Amino acid sequence: MATETKWPTELIALAEWALRQEDLRQQFIHAKKANNLQSVPGIAKCIEPILVLAIYEAGLGKGFIDEETIGYGKPYPKKGRKKGNSKRADLAFKDSGKGKKWGYIEVKKYSKGGHSIKVDIKKLRRIKIKAQRWVLVYRVREETEKTKPLKDLLEKNFSSDLKIKESRTFGTITKKESKGICEICLAKLGS
Repeated sequence: MATETKWPTELIALAEWALRQEDLRQQFIHAKKANNLQSVPGIAKCIEPILVLAIYEAGLGKGFIDEETIGYGKPYPKKGRKKGNSKRADLAFKDSGKGKKWGYIEVKKYSKGGHSIKVDIKKLRRIKIKAQRWVLVYRVREETEKTKPLKDLLEKNFSSDLKIKESRTFGTITKKESKGICEICLAKLGS
């Protein structure tokens, strides 16, 4: 009998915390004065590798063990041991214990049409060995913007590829320096 993988629930909580922290950090870095902190974009101006590292560090801080239950820039599994550079996942997680499989996660900022997500889905599908394949997608939008939630956009545009595990939101400041919302979705690739 297969048991449910536990790390995805931890990952979405770690991701939300790490993105919130990075939002505040970026606001502090970019604010010219302390009284400008609440009106300066944070996460909206942050680059993906910084967010990936923040999630990884949050995981280490909550008991995940490097190369045992968490990986940063972890190479995709290969059949045989070929030399050379291999494709790498932004993050990898697995439950502790013998025989547990790694879950390879690509972290992406959602942009119109989701092109970068399509690229990562293709990349993840190239894994030939049985493994879990995931995407963690985020975006920042204006609070008053009349657009579908990120979860709905992913379900609409990638319904044959992705199954949404969980989504979360928090308040932030957009690039236009207006009130915004950061949306985060964790989705698993289907077969």
